[in-house]
Amino acid sequence: MSSNKDSTLSGDQALSSESLLSTDDKGLPCFNPRNDPTNLAVRWKRSLNLYLTAKRVTNDQQRVALLLHTGGAELQELYFTLVDEEEEKSFEACVRVLDEHFVPKPNLPFERPQFRQMSQLPYLFAYKPRPHTSLAKH
Repeated sequence: MSSNKDSTLSGDQALSSESLLSTDDKGLPCFNPRNDPTNLAVRWKRSLNLYLTAKRVTNDQQRVALLLHTGGAELQELYFTLVDEEEEKSFEACVRVLDEHFVPKPNLPFERPQFRQMSQLPYLFAYKPRPHTSLAKH
């Protein structure tokens, strides 16, 4: 960064901006919604949070930008179809929007008959105690 830009940024913002310029996000895999859509809610989101913590990214706009950038073009396309592009959202709001899309929702009309048709199977293996053998006989 040039010294002119450094003087206009506060200390934390300058540190955060410099760390973003020197980050290497090769350790963070790109999110593939076709492969495992529930992966965002569990593994990929956890990896992203660890990455943001390790790089000390605290600015909310930068966290959103890194979420969408490291997520890849498909995630960006999906996100901007769910949210108005001009509307700025916090990092937590972005994650919430994506979670609502990817976390599977129960289909109650389908699951209710499935539950009602369940029946308990009879016990197939009856307990048979072992015959008592004495060590004295051997």
